[in-house]
This record gives sequence, C-alpha cells and structure tokens, in this order.
Amino acid sequence: MPDPTNQATNRPLVSIVTPSFNQAGFIEGTIRSVLEQDYPNVEYLVLDGGSSDGSAQVIKRYEHRLAYWTSEPDKGQADAINRGWRMARGEILAYLNADDQYLPGAMARAVELFSRHPDVGIVYGSCYSVLPTGTRYEYVPAEYSLERLLLENFIPQPAVFIRRSVLDQVGLLDDSLHYCLDYDLWLRAALAGIRFHRIEGPALASFRIWPGSKTSDDPERWINERFRVMEQAFAHEKAPRSLEPLKVLARAKAYLSLAYGVSICGDLRSVRVLLKRAFQVMPSIIRDPQFLSLAGAAILGRRGSHLVRQAKWAILNWHGYGTR
Repeated sequence: MPDPTNQATNRPLVSIVTPSFNQAGFIEGTIRSVLEQDYPNVEYLVLDGGSSDGSAQVIKRYEHRLAYWTSEPDKGQADAINRGWRMARGEILAYLNADDQYLPGAMARAVELFSRHPDVGIVYGSCYSVLPTGTRYEYVPAEYSLERLLLENFIPQPAVFIRRSVLDQVGLLDDSLHYCLDYDLWLRAALAGIRFHRIEGPALASFRIWPGSKTSDDPERWINERFRVMEQAFAHEKAPRSLEPLKVLARAKAYLSLAYGVSICGDLRSVRVLLKRAFQVMPSIIRDPQFLSLAGAAILGRRGSHLVRQAKWAILNWHGYGTR
C-alpha cells in the first residue's frame, strides 16, 4: 500500500474509491484506468455491493494492486463511497463509478493544480460523454460560480478531485440520496465557502451514458431528490437572497435534465410529460435550446431521439447519469 508521506515521491497521496454493483462488463476498464495513471502515489479502494455477475472475480485479478477491496451487501452507492473515504488515507480524494474511466494524466494534473492553489478545495475538468454507439463528445464545464451551480449541476463528477479537509468541514455524502449525491456535496461545499477551480486542457475522464444508467430507474424519485437538494441549498443561510429568483428556472431545467436522461432509453412518452411539466413551471423555458431539441425528438419519434443523443447540446447541462 502507498505511504501517505512517501518520501521517494514527495507527492501527496491520492485515494480513489470505486463503488460497484453488477458492473462486470465495465469495471475492468475502470480499474485499469486508475492503476495505469502516471501519478506515483495512489491508493485505490474498490467496494462492490455483493454483485452476482462475476464482478468479484474481475476485481480479484487486481487485488495485489489494491489498497482494499470487498464484495458484500451495502446500503447503496453513497454508503459504499463513504466507507471507502473513511478508510482512505489520502490528502486528496475522489470516487470513480464502475462504468467510468480516468484518462491519462488526470491525477497528476489535479495534484499539480492543488499545489499551485493551496486555497482551492475542489478541482474539476473536462469529461468525455460516451454514448451507447461508442461515439463520444467532450463536455467542457463552465468556470465556477455559485449562481450557475444553484441553477444546474454543471460539474462532471468523474473529473472531480477533493481535498480531505473539505470533507472534514462539510461532511461526507448524504447516504439517503440515490441520484443527486454529488450535486448535494458540491452545493454544501460551495455554501460553506469552499473554493472550486476548473482544470484547463484535455479531458480528465470519460463518462458512459447508456440505457442501464440509473437515472431511468425511477424518474419521479430522481426529480424529487433534485428538488429536495435544490430547496435545501436555496434555503441555506449563506445562499444569497439575490439568487432566489433562480429557483423557478432551476426547477424547469431539472425537468429538462431528466427528460434527456429518459430520452436515452427511447421513452419519448415520458419526455413529453416532462417537457409539459417544465413548461408549467416556467412557460418561457420553451425558448431554451434543450427544450426545443427535446421537443423535436418527441415529435420525430425514435429517429429524433437518436439525433438528440448525437447532438453536442445534449451534454451541456451535466447532471450525473452514472451508475455504480
């Protein structure tokens, strides 16, 4: 196991946690993307939730290079990540879902930015979205602002690295959340005054969008979680009252985010229902490019849905469709 005070490298220890459940088709690529990083001081923990698809056999092939791994029932994704972070010894932490991957140099670039900006607590970079066809698009997130974050989850989770001191200050993931656990953490950190910084340059990670991703499991629960997290943030004592008018737009855009998620699975009926809800919340949302594109897909049918998935706009409103 790596030494958190490794004198040979004189680099901070980076601890990565991968939560997994029945992702045997993807998890080896995820593991290799971590182990093949060129950063010299990494600790890697894989917490599988007791998969029945052969995931444990895949993980076991790499156990000699893992700081820790297990395959046993847990209380869900957030619970697994939190358990991993509690065991981790690194100064810098991250989690990578079992169907996502780091790209070469990701950790080294994150650590380098942290070293240049000791006052920054969370860094994030660009991320590729990989469609079921294998086509990928690069999502370049915007520069950080609290206003933008309250409006939408634009920070791509697979490309995020966090100082341990941030989690010591704001707490771990909320394990009652199933879909919006990352967004909730970003908002809590932002409202606590944590500084965010975007990493310029090539993408840090790739994120898989596919019909098995969990957004499509229970759309009503997804939207209810999103609203709950948003309401808590807007009601926070440190949330500027000047941003209160954003609440309506944020709710409308949440429906658009979910509409895109279910469109991936070809559920165009649900897309139409969600667009109607967005319009009811904020009629002017019909001028939003996302609304127009999704409406076109809903009208054109499956071919239109396919065209939407190919369009670059589809990944501009990042909302974390990953699975464990």
